[in-house]
Amino acid sequence: MLCPRLLVCASRYRARRGHSPYLVRMPRLPFALLIVLSVASCRSQSISEFGDTVRDADIRCLAAEPDMTIASPFGPRRTDELLTKVRANLVALERLFEVEVPATLAVHFRALEMPGIEMQLSEDGQSYDVSGMEAPSHHGVLGYSTRRRGAPEVTIYVVPTGTLAHPDGREITVSFDFGTELTIRHELAHVCAMLADLNGPTWFDEGVALELEYSEWNEAGELVRRPVPVTLRVAHRRRADATLDEVLAWKEDFGAVYTGDEQPFLLGRPLAHALMRFLLQRDERAFPASGESLRARLLRIRALEDDELRALEPEWLAWLTDLPLE
Repeated sequence: MLCPRLLVCASRYRARRGHSPYLVRMPRLPFALLIVLSVASCRSQSISEFGDTVRDADIRCLAAEPDMTIASPFGPRRTDELLTKVRANLVALERLFEVEVPATLAVHFRALEMPGIEMQLSEDGQSYDVSGMEAPSHHGVLGYSTRRRGAPEVTIYVVPTGTLAHPDGREITVSFDFGTELTIRHELAHVCAMLADLNGPTWFDEGVALELEYSEWNEAGELVRRPVPVTLRVAHRRRADATLDEVLAWKEDFGAVYTGDEQPFLLGRPLAHALMRFLLQRDERAFPASGESLRARLLRIRALEDDELRALEPEWLAWLTDLPLE
Protein backbone atom coordinates (compact mmCIF):
# COMPACT_ATOMS: atom_id res chain seq x y z
CA MET A 1 0.00 0.00 0.00
CA LEU A 2 1.36 3.39 -0.99
CA CYS A 3 0.27 6.50 0.89
CA PRO A 4 1.61 9.64 -0.76
CA ARG A 5 1.68 13.21 0.44
CA LEU A 6 1.19 15.63 -2.44
CA LEU A 7 1.15 19.36 -2.93
CA VAL A 8 -2.16 20.77 -1.70
CA CYS A 9 -2.20 23.58 -4.24
CA ALA A 10 0.30 25.25 -6.52
CA SER A 11 0.76 28.27 -4.29
CA ARG A 12 0.95 26.31 -1.02
CA TYR A 13 4.69 25.78 -1.07
CA ARG A 14 5.92 28.67 -3.21
CA ALA A 15 9.12 30.30 -2.08
CA ARG A 16 8.81 32.83 0.65
CA ARG A 17 11.04 35.41 -0.99
CA GLY A 18 13.15 37.27 1.49
CA HIS A 19 12.77 34.46 4.03
CA SER A 20 16.06 33.32 5.53
CA PRO A 21 16.24 29.52 5.56
CA TYR A 22 18.20 27.53 8.08
CA LEU A 23 21.89 28.33 7.63
CA VAL A 24 24.73 26.19 8.87
CA ARG A 25 28.42 26.63 8.23
CA MET A 26 30.34 23.40 7.93
CA PRO A 27 33.37 22.10 6.04
CA ARG A 28 32.84 20.32 2.75
CA LEU A 29 32.55 16.59 3.27
CA PRO A 30 33.68 13.99 0.76
CA PHE A 31 30.80 12.55 -1.24
CA ALA A 32 30.92 9.19 0.48
CA LEU A 33 28.64 7.13 2.63
CA LEU A 34 28.96 7.96 6.31
CA ILE A 35 27.46 5.23 8.48
CA VAL A 36 26.44 6.24 12.01
CA LEU A 37 25.73 3.21 14.19
CA SER A 38 24.29 3.19 17.67
CA VAL A 39 26.56 1.08 19.89
CA ALA A 40 23.67 -0.39 21.85
CA SER A 41 21.58 -1.17 18.77
CA CYS A 42 19.70 -4.42 18.67
CA ARG A 43 17.76 -4.51 15.44
CA SER A 44 15.88 -7.05 13.40
CA GLN A 45 16.70 -5.24 10.16
CA SER A 46 20.31 -5.53 9.00
CA ILE A 47 22.23 -2.95 7.01
CA SER A 48 22.34 -5.39 4.11
CA GLU A 49 18.53 -5.34 4.00
CA PHE A 50 18.80 -1.58 3.46
CA GLY A 51 21.07 -2.22 0.48
CA ASP A 52 18.82 -0.68 -2.17
CA THR A 53 18.86 2.59 -0.27
CA VAL A 54 22.61 2.50 0.40
CA ARG A 55 23.26 2.11 -3.30
CA ASP A 56 21.38 5.33 -4.08
CA ALA A 57 23.88 7.92 -5.24
CA ASP A 58 22.49 10.68 -3.00
CA ILE A 59 22.95 8.86 0.33
CA ARG A 60 25.75 10.25 2.49
CA CYS A 61 24.66 9.24 5.96
CA LEU A 62 22.93 6.16 7.32
CA ALA A 63 21.85 6.28 10.97
CA ALA A 64 21.01 2.80 12.25
CA GLU A 65 19.25 3.44 15.54
CA PRO A 66 17.60 0.95 17.94
CA ASP A 67 14.11 2.10 16.87
CA MET A 68 14.57 2.97 13.18
CA THR A 69 16.98 3.50 10.29
CA ILE A 70 17.44 6.91 8.67
CA ALA A 71 19.06 7.32 5.25
CA SER A 72 19.98 10.88 4.35
CA PRO A 73 21.74 12.88 1.62
CA PHE A 74 23.18 15.17 4.32
CA GLY A 75 26.07 14.93 6.75
CA PRO A 76 25.79 13.68 10.36
CA ARG A 77 24.69 16.99 11.89
CA ARG A 78 21.73 17.59 9.58
CA THR A 79 20.82 13.89 9.62
CA ASP A 80 20.71 13.97 13.42
CA GLU A 81 18.33 16.95 13.26
CA LEU A 82 16.05 15.00 10.93
CA LEU A 83 16.28 11.94 13.18
CA THR A 84 15.20 14.08 16.16
CA LYS A 85 12.15 15.33 14.23
CA VAL A 86 11.19 11.84 13.12
CA ARG A 87 11.49 10.43 16.63
CA ALA A 88 9.54 13.26 18.31
CA ASN A 89 6.67 12.95 15.84
CA LEU A 90 6.72 9.16 15.97
CA VAL A 91 6.38 9.12 19.78
CA ALA A 92 3.49 11.61 19.69
CA LEU A 93 1.66 9.75 16.90
CA GLU A 94 2.13 6.34 18.53
CA ARG A 95 0.45 7.74 21.62
CA LEU A 96 -2.46 9.20 19.64
CA PHE A 97 -3.06 6.05 17.57
CA GLU A 98 -2.34 3.68 20.49
CA VAL A 99 0.20 1.66 18.50
CA GLU A 100 3.88 0.85 18.57
CA VAL A 101 5.74 1.17 15.28
CA PRO A 102 8.20 -1.72 14.82
CA ALA A 103 11.91 -1.01 15.03
CA THR A 104 12.22 -2.05 11.39
CA LEU A 105 10.92 1.39 10.39
CA ALA A 106 13.08 2.87 7.61
CA VAL A 107 12.95 6.56 6.68
CA HIS A 108 14.67 7.64 3.48
CA PHE A 109 15.26 11.33 2.81
CA ARG A 110 15.90 11.78 -0.89
CA ALA A 111 17.35 14.96 -2.38
CA LEU A 112 15.77 16.37 -5.53
CA GLU A 113 17.58 18.97 -7.57
CA MET A 114 15.14 21.85 -7.97
CA PRO A 115 15.59 23.91 -11.15
CA GLY A 116 15.25 27.66 -10.95
CA ILE A 117 16.76 28.12 -7.49
CA GLU A 118 18.94 31.21 -7.29
CA MET A 119 21.06 32.18 -4.28
CA GLN A 120 22.97 35.43 -4.09
CA LEU A 121 25.21 36.62 -1.26
CA SER A 122 25.53 40.33 -0.55
CA GLU A 123 28.90 41.97 -1.15
CA ASP A 124 29.56 42.32 2.58
CA GLY A 125 28.69 38.67 3.16
CA GLN A 126 26.10 39.55 5.81
CA SER A 127 22.94 38.42 4.01
CA TYR A 128 21.71 36.43 1.04
CA ASP A 129 18.58 36.17 -1.06
CA VAL A 130 16.94 32.99 -2.29
CA SER A 131 14.40 32.92 -5.11
CA GLY A 132 12.67 30.33 -7.22
CA MET A 133 12.29 27.88 -4.33
CA GLU A 134 9.37 25.55 -3.73
CA ALA A 135 8.96 22.30 -1.82
CA PRO A 136 10.76 19.39 -3.50
CA SER A 137 8.36 17.00 -5.17
CA HIS A 138 8.32 14.25 -7.75
CA HIS A 139 5.41 15.17 -10.02
CA GLY A 140 3.77 16.77 -7.00
CA VAL A 141 4.61 13.92 -4.61
CA LEU A 142 6.28 15.26 -1.45
CA GLY A 143 6.65 11.86 0.20
CA TYR A 144 5.08 8.44 0.48
CA SER A 145 4.87 5.47 2.83
CA THR A 146 4.72 1.79 2.04
CA ARG A 147 5.82 -1.60 3.35
CA ARG A 148 8.89 -3.49 2.18
CA ARG A 149 9.19 -7.12 3.26
CA GLY A 150 6.52 -6.37 5.84
CA ALA A 151 8.45 -3.45 7.38
CA PRO A 152 7.13 0.15 7.23
CA GLU A 153 9.15 2.41 4.97
CA VAL A 154 8.81 6.15 4.43
CA THR A 155 10.35 8.26 1.67
CA ILE A 156 10.50 12.05 1.98
CA TYR A 157 11.87 14.44 -0.63
CA VAL A 158 14.18 17.22 0.51
CA VAL A 159 16.10 20.05 -1.13
CA PRO A 160 19.85 19.36 -1.40
CA THR A 161 22.20 21.74 0.35
CA GLY A 162 23.57 24.68 -1.62
CA THR A 163 26.92 26.41 -1.38
CA LEU A 164 27.70 30.13 -1.33
CA ALA A 165 31.16 31.59 -1.73
CA HIS A 166 31.86 34.18 0.98
CA PRO A 167 33.97 37.24 0.05
CA ASP A 168 36.63 36.16 2.57
CA GLY A 169 37.12 32.83 0.76
CA ARG A 170 34.94 30.62 2.93
CA GLU A 171 32.30 28.33 1.50
CA ILE A 172 28.96 28.47 3.31
CA THR A 173 26.62 25.48 3.09
CA VAL A 174 22.95 26.44 3.05
CA SER A 175 20.34 23.89 4.12
CA PHE A 176 16.68 24.49 3.23
CA ASP A 177 13.66 23.20 5.11
CA PHE A 178 10.33 23.81 3.39
CA GLY A 179 7.74 21.86 5.37
CA THR A 180 9.92 18.79 5.95
CA GLU A 181 8.49 18.18 9.42
CA LEU A 182 4.94 18.37 8.04
CA THR A 183 5.76 15.69 5.47
CA ILE A 184 7.41 13.56 8.16
CA ARG A 185 4.29 13.80 10.32
CA HIS A 186 1.95 13.10 7.39
CA GLU A 187 3.74 9.92 6.34
CA LEU A 188 4.20 8.65 9.88
CA ALA A 189 0.47 9.25 10.45
CA HIS A 190 -0.20 6.90 7.51
CA VAL A 191 2.11 4.30 9.07
CA CYS A 192 0.43 4.56 12.50
CA ALA A 193 -3.08 4.52 11.01
CA MET A 194 -2.22 1.34 9.13
CA LEU A 195 -0.92 -0.32 12.30
CA ALA A 196 -4.07 0.81 14.15
CA ASP A 197 -6.23 -0.88 11.49
CA LEU A 198 -7.58 2.50 10.43
CA ASN A 199 -7.25 2.20 6.67
CA GLY A 200 -10.23 3.35 4.67
CA PRO A 201 -11.20 5.03 1.42
CA THR A 202 -8.86 7.68 0.01
CA TRP A 203 -10.73 10.63 1.53
CA PHE A 204 -10.54 8.99 4.97
CA ASP A 205 -6.84 8.05 4.75
CA GLU A 206 -5.79 11.49 3.52
CA GLY A 207 -8.15 13.30 5.87
CA VAL A 208 -6.58 11.54 8.86
CA ALA A 209 -3.01 12.19 7.67
CA LEU A 210 -3.72 15.86 6.94
CA GLU A 211 -5.42 16.41 10.30
CA LEU A 212 -2.26 15.16 12.02
CA GLU A 213 0.12 16.83 9.57
CA TYR A 214 -1.30 20.25 10.37
CA SER A 215 -1.38 19.77 14.12
CA GLU A 216 1.07 21.75 16.24
CA TRP A 217 3.15 21.30 19.37
CA ASN A 218 1.87 22.67 22.67
CA GLU A 219 4.01 23.61 25.66
CA ALA A 220 3.73 20.09 27.05
CA GLY A 221 5.28 18.64 23.90
CA GLU A 222 1.98 17.18 22.65
CA LEU A 223 0.44 17.45 19.20
CA VAL A 224 -2.75 19.48 19.32
CA ARG A 225 -5.21 20.69 16.70
CA ARG A 226 -4.30 23.77 14.70
CA PRO A 227 -7.45 25.94 14.39
CA VAL A 228 -7.56 26.78 10.66
CA PRO A 229 -4.54 25.49 8.70
CA VAL A 230 -3.92 26.27 5.04
CA THR A 231 -5.80 23.18 3.83
CA LEU A 232 -9.03 24.33 5.48
CA ARG A 233 -8.56 27.81 4.05
CA VAL A 234 -8.23 26.31 0.58
CA ALA A 235 -11.32 24.15 1.17
CA HIS A 236 -13.28 27.20 2.32
CA ARG A 237 -12.28 29.18 -0.76
CA ARG A 238 -12.87 26.31 -3.22
CA ARG A 239 -15.89 24.68 -1.59
CA ALA A 240 -18.08 25.20 -4.68
CA ASP A 241 -15.55 23.60 -7.07
CA ALA A 242 -16.16 19.96 -6.07
CA THR A 243 -19.05 17.97 -4.66
CA LEU A 244 -19.08 15.66 -1.66
CA ASP A 245 -19.78 12.78 -4.06
CA GLU A 246 -16.49 13.54 -5.86
CA VAL A 247 -14.61 13.49 -2.54
CA LEU A 248 -16.21 10.20 -1.45
CA ALA A 249 -15.55 8.58 -4.84
CA TRP A 250 -11.95 9.81 -4.97
CA LYS A 251 -9.47 7.11 -5.92
CA GLU A 252 -5.90 7.65 -7.03
CA ASP A 253 -3.41 5.53 -8.92
CA PHE A 254 -0.29 6.53 -7.02
CA GLY A 255 2.00 4.76 -9.47
CA ALA A 256 0.57 6.79 -12.36
CA VAL A 257 0.81 10.03 -10.38
CA TYR A 258 4.40 9.27 -9.38
CA THR A 259 5.46 8.71 -13.00
CA GLY A 260 3.63 11.83 -14.15
CA ASP A 261 1.12 9.86 -16.24
CA GLU A 262 -1.84 10.97 -14.12
CA GLN A 263 -2.63 14.29 -12.48
CA PRO A 264 -3.58 14.09 -8.80
CA PHE A 265 -6.93 15.38 -7.59
CA LEU A 266 -5.33 18.25 -5.67
CA LEU A 267 -8.60 19.70 -4.44
CA GLY A 268 -9.45 16.31 -2.94
CA ARG A 269 -6.90 16.79 -0.17
CA PRO A 270 -8.12 20.05 1.37
CA LEU A 271 -11.74 18.93 1.00
CA ALA A 272 -10.95 15.55 2.60
CA HIS A 273 -9.26 17.37 5.47
CA ALA A 274 -12.28 19.66 5.84
CA LEU A 275 -14.63 16.68 5.90
CA MET A 276 -12.47 14.89 8.48
CA ARG A 277 -12.25 17.97 10.73
CA PHE A 278 -16.03 18.47 10.50
CA LEU A 279 -16.70 14.82 11.39
CA LEU A 280 -14.23 14.87 14.29
CA GLN A 281 -15.83 17.97 15.77
CA ARG A 282 -19.26 16.43 15.28
CA ASP A 283 -18.09 13.27 17.06
CA GLU A 284 -16.63 15.34 19.90
CA ARG A 285 -20.03 16.95 20.46
CA ALA A 286 -21.76 13.55 20.43
CA PHE A 287 -19.14 11.90 22.67
CA PRO A 288 -17.70 14.74 24.79
CA ALA A 289 -15.88 12.56 27.32
CA SER A 290 -12.30 13.77 27.63
CA GLY A 291 -11.09 10.18 27.81
CA GLU A 292 -12.25 9.39 24.27
CA SER A 293 -9.21 8.46 22.18
CA LEU A 294 -8.53 9.65 18.66
CA ARG A 295 -8.55 6.04 17.50
CA ALA A 296 -12.05 5.47 18.92
CA ARG A 297 -13.34 8.60 17.17
CA LEU A 298 -11.77 7.62 13.86
CA LEU A 299 -13.25 4.13 14.08
CA ARG A 300 -16.72 5.63 14.46
CA ILE A 301 -16.13 7.97 11.52
CA ARG A 302 -14.86 5.17 9.29
CA ALA A 303 -18.00 3.17 10.09
CA LEU A 304 -20.25 5.86 8.57
CA GLU A 305 -21.87 4.77 5.30
CA ASP A 306 -21.70 7.00 2.22
CA ASP A 307 -25.45 7.65 2.45
CA GLU A 308 -25.01 8.86 6.04
CA LEU A 309 -22.23 11.19 4.89
CA ARG A 310 -24.32 12.51 1.99
CA ALA A 311 -27.11 13.34 4.44
CA LEU A 312 -24.61 15.51 6.32
CA GLU A 313 -23.53 17.48 3.21
CA PRO A 314 -25.68 20.60 3.88
CA GLU A 315 -24.40 20.77 7.46
CA TRP A 316 -20.80 20.25 6.29
CA LEU A 317 -21.05 23.00 3.65
CA ALA A 318 -22.57 25.40 6.19
CA TRP A 319 -19.71 24.60 8.60
CA LEU A 320 -17.18 25.15 5.82
CA THR A 321 -18.77 28.45 4.82
CA ASP A 322 -18.67 29.72 8.43
CA LEU A 323 -15.07 28.73 9.17
CA PRO A 324 -13.46 31.42 11.39
CA LEU A 325 -10.57 32.42 9.11
CA GLU A 326 -9.34 35.29 11.29
